[in-house]
Amino acid sequence: MSIRGQDGTAGYAAAKTGLIGLTRTVAAEYATQGIRANVLISGGADTPMFRLWNDTDEKRAFAAQLHAMKRVASPDEIASAAVFLASADASFVTGTALDVEGGVSLG
Repeated sequence: MSIRGQDGTAGYAAAKTGLIGLTRTVAAEYATQGIRANVLISGGADTPMFRLWNDTDEKRAFAAQLHAMKRVASPDEIASAAVFLASADASFVTGTALDVEGGVSLG
């Protein structure tokens, strides 16, 4: 919702977009102290909450079709991106909003 608007989600979208701004501000304020701040933007992921909201095969298929990759992520795919951002491999990454969303924001 922070990248692509959706009817009826103004408060949710504002909060998510605000977190991106907060993350970038924290990154700027603390970079000289070696503190990095990033945000991960995920698309649908096959979690218990996802299955609760999408409680039929038809609903899960519809949710998958919203993503350009025509599927939702596994929790491990989202977690791997978070682990990367927390790792030394991302030591020069700060103030970034990393999209791990299967292309859901594309349309």
